Amino acid sequence: MIYKELFKDFFKQNKAILILYVVITLLTFPVESIVIPQFYGNLYSSITENKNAKKLREISKIIMIIIGVWLFIQVFYYIKNWLIGKILPTYLEFTRRVLFTKIIENYENNYQDIKISKNINRLFNLTRDMKDIFFYGATCLIPLALTIGIVNIYLYILDWKIGLVATIAIAIMVIVSYFFSVKIIEVSAIREGKFLDMSERVHDSFENLMNIYLNNEKNKELEKTQNVQTEHTDYYNKQLDLINNMQISTCVMSVIAFAIIIGIAYYNFSKGIFTPQRFITVSLIIIYFLGFLININSWTPEQLMNLGIVKNSEGFLRDILKEKKNKYVKNPKLNGDIVVDNITYGYGDNDPIFSGFSLRIKKNERVAILGQSGSGKSTLMKLLLGLLPLKGGNIFVNDIPIQNIEPDVLRSHINYINQRTQLLNGTVLDNMKYGNKIDDKKITAGREDVVGFRFERV
Repeated sequence: MIYKELFKDFFKQNKAILILYVVITLLTFPVESIVIPQFYGNLYSSITENKNAKKLREISKIIMIIIGVWLFIQVFYYIKNWLIGKILPTYLEFTRRVLFTKIIENYENNYQDIKISKNINRLFNLTRDMKDIFFYGATCLIPLALTIGIVNIYLYILDWKIGLVATIAIAIMVIVSYFFSVKIIEVSAIREGKFLDMSERVHDSFENLMNIYLNNEKNKELEKTQNVQTEHTDYYNKQLDLINNMQISTCVMSVIAFAIIIGIAYYNFSKGIFTPQRFITVSLIIIYFLGFLININSWTPEQLMNLGIVKNSEGFLRDILKEKKNKYVKNPKLNGDIVVDNITYGYGDNDPIFSGFSLRIKKNERVAILGQSGSGKSTLMKLLLGLLPLKGGNIFVNDIPIQNIEPDVLRSHINYINQRTQLLNGTVLDNMKYGNKIDDKKITAGREDVVGFRFERV
């Protein structure tokens, strides 16, 4: 589900620009790693031969071609970077829009107070990490993997032994990298969990700072925070050790493969199998090849850490992205009786506030529900609004179960004054308008009637 919502759907919506990016990439890297070395080889061969007028013209021609090819590559690099500059902000906006839309939709029928420090900031960080993973895959992993494959095929064409060595080296590096990658992602996921625990503990400590001071709990609170921070640091060290081991292993294998391939190429040159031109070409291709492997080796660890962060949040993301399957009645008539039928509801594992509670409010009947604080008056209204899911029984409006009434339709028939209204930045007028489809004139026109006196500014 995570893959479909956050990657597959984005590809469907932006197919044209993504395909164009792949095409540009395939025209850039192979030309840089195969075509350019060929011309350098030709240039070297021409320079070492006798320099008559015809040969000098040929050298000039090759130099102009090399300059032209490099210009072609730079133009394509510019286009590629321009495209990725369009793709990445779009992907970041897409992921945040999907996740925030899902949160709004999911809490619509199961309202919860969202901890900003734990959830909202976590979402922003997750979307940024997924954007970085997407950027790494689009600009590094996929292009370089395709280029390495093309270069490897070309090496087989030049000499099957060189191609075989390159293939074996790539296979070993993939296996070793996979072995370390699994461990790095796992440790990164645990480390992210420790980081979230640490962040929540620090947040809770500052929220409860007054009580900590009054109860002389300062040292105890510092000790608790330090213990969590020490666990996080231990996993961070494990993570970095694994990354260093992976990089050292792959670098050693790259150098060994490079040395073997250069050795085979030199042997072929010494036996006259390779011309100087071909030897130079193979050497330059292998240098590019080694550079690609080193780039992947350098850029991969950070993205493995990001994958660990995302892995830690898989359950969190699945809860957000889960599909809602509600069957709403079309154009319901909500002008009949309200019937609360044998409902049960409680918060968490606490004793239920309602157990087998029933009530009927007839059409046009005015009813006041009285009770002491905590008796369930507000909870009953939230249940009627469909903000909370019933744990038993049902509520009907004109014989229609409220779960079959679209929330927007149901709530358009109910006026509810929230006891925990949050004041937002801005004027009082801004706060009065927030969430209400009403203009300034309607509010200011009726303000004297509402408050009993006229005031100059809202």
